[in-house]
Amino acid sequence: MEFNEILSLIILPILFALVGLAFGSFSNVLIYRFSNHVPLTMTSRSECPKCGHQLAWYDNIPLLSFIFLRGKCRYCKEKISIMYPIIETCGIIIFLGCYYFFNYGLNLGHWGDPITYNFTYKSIIYSFVILDLLVMAMIDHKTMEVPLTLQYILVGLCVATYVTDCILAKNYLIYNLVGLGASLVLLFGVYFAFILIKKQEGLGLADITILCALALALNVFNFVFILLVSSVTCSVIEIIKMAVTKENKPFPFVPYIAFGGVIAIIFGNQMFNALLPGLL
Repeated sequence: MEFNEILSLIILPILFALVGLAFGSFSNVLIYRFSNHVPLTMTSRSECPKCGHQLAWYDNIPLLSFIFLRGKCRYCKEKISIMYPIIETCGIIIFLGCYYFFNYGLNLGHWGDPITYNFTYKSIIYSFVILDLLVMAMIDHKTMEVPLTLQYILVGLCVATYVTDCILAKNYLIYNLVGLGASLVLLFGVYFAFILIKKQEGLGLADITILCALALALNVFNFVFILLVSSVTCSVIEIIKMAVTKENKPFPFVPYIAFGGVIAIIFGNQMFNALLPGLL
């Protein structure tokens, strides 16, 4: 086996998995601290949310600590939320999935073409985009708020994606700019219409920021797809919840946007290349 094959089949997948595990663990920190308004500083130490005891480094090893401690705090013996290892595992799945999906050209949607390995920056940047969407969705679900820091990170990642694509394609990717323009006009139109008519927000500014960022990175067709998927999914689930609980209260929309965004990242190009060959 040549070095390039060892690199692409063994070394890089392991590296992506470890990085995904590390950032999945850090995502747990972000979700807990932002959801509970706990300051996030370089010197702050993790602690048990039940007893408040500061955790040693060996209590914070992703996945392994949960297994060795049998899902309980070493100090107070209270159960550790199963969401911690789930989010860490999601980090591995996201990074490994993006590694294979983008580097083997599965995102291009050219059915019948031979699958070949070609490392691309998108395997890295979309790993962080999807993980950021997951973290924002979890926080919005818990608090109905999305930290500006995480929104800025998503905007930065999407702008970097667009700029890099422009440089590589040597054009301005007009469909992406149309997506940004259409999202701004449509979403702010809905936002101000609700303010004028109902005197309340019908769409949060965080929702608008996330959708516009994704529109720039993914193009106008995927923006429409995300909007349709998130709206339909939200309508179905929230109507069912309302029927079951008999409660009519505000609901978080970012989880549905995140779901639509991930579907668009994975299947968007395949779908549009199948429907309109040569468009993208």
